Amino acid sequence: MPPDSLDFSVNDPNFYAGDPYPMYKRLRAESPVHWDAKEEAWCITKLNDVQWISRDPHLFRSRDGILINDKYREVPERESIISTDPPEHRQIRKLVHAAFTRKRMKALESRIREIASGLLDSIEADKPVEFVEQVSIPMPIMVIAHMMGVADDDLQRFRVWSDAVIDAADGQTPENMGPVFELMDYLRNLMETRKKEPGDDLVSKVLATTVDGESLEEAEIMVFCMTLLVAGNETTRTLMSNGLCLLAKNPDQMALLANHPSLIEKAVEEMLRFDPPIQSFVRTATEDVTVRGQEIKKDQRLILLYGAANHDEEEFGDTCEDFLVERPTGRHVTFGYGEHYCIGAMLARLEARVLLEEIFKRFGKFEFAGDVQRLPQTLVRSVGKLPLVFSEPR
Repeated sequence: MPPDSLDFSVNDPNFYAGDPYPMYKRLRAESPVHWDAKEEAWCITKLNDVQWISRDPHLFRSRDGILINDKYREVPERESIISTDPPEHRQIRKLVHAAFTRKRMKALESRIREIASGLLDSIEADKPVEFVEQVSIPMPIMVIAHMMGVADDDLQRFRVWSDAVIDAADGQTPENMGPVFELMDYLRNLMETRKKEPGDDLVSKVLATTVDGESLEEAEIMVFCMTLLVAGNETTRTLMSNGLCLLAKNPDQMALLANHPSLIEKAVEEMLRFDPPIQSFVRTATEDVTVRGQEIKKDQRLILLYGAANHDEEEFGDTCEDFLVERPTGRHVTFGYGEHYCIGAMLARLEARVLLEEIFKRFGKFEFAGDVQRLPQTLVRSVGKLPLVFSEPR
């Protein structure tokens, strides 16, 4: 079947709410650099191409927007750390890196374990539970709130705000922008409080950090906090839900993990590879360039399809479409690649690992207790409902 017959729209939220992976496979085989005429953008599906484009910000810029729907709005200059280019990006990254050192992540583990344990304590064996609502949503929100020094009373509002920011990625409306503006006001007030009464929280650390005598502007700190809330909440929530979906669909792999907890770190990597929460980011060509034989014109957009790249046969072999918790760690691009590699990657891995460790301390297995519901979104392949029933160890 010729490439122009591919029935595929990269900006269709329902495409990601279904099963995009068969189409990704066809794209890699038939049209690895695929022109989407409606979006006027190139879809990049091979791992090596995604990595090459990601690590060359001089040929492929981020400042024109990194979301599929950024085409339909004016992207403010230096809107966030993920939509900046060198040299500004490196400066911002240095300033926020202090909040995500390995030492700080290690210090967080005991608190993350307390949060996971407390949430799982409310789950009874052999009784159905809606896992997204019970665990996947509250856990990362509680972790981010703890890092930012946010009061427990504000947790519910953080959830509403985070959902609104994700919804706005598919188009800004009065319904989603109202909560976004509320979040901006909240963060502005939080920064003012931390200036007067600094603590050991992330906001205080970023406010106090300087590199070569320079610090972030208040607007940049606020945008960073908004990015962290979404990246640290929505994506980690989806990683947890996607991961448990994969284990429930593959009971042999679940049994392997339950019997060999030492495989949990590898299992987290396989969950990240197999069904990445963020399905794509965008770059814009700074000059005419050729990618896998296709001529890309200056100012044309390239959509890096991480889910497609993560199943590339050239990297992951004949088992690329299989979920295997013992798979050797490969070069997946779930956290991006190169200059824009996700600064919160260690945190996401830590939360997922701790959650799985705590689950298998309590339960021997779990299975679906109803239909999984996915939400139609272009940015995150999100799970809306995940009914599960857990069983005690034999």
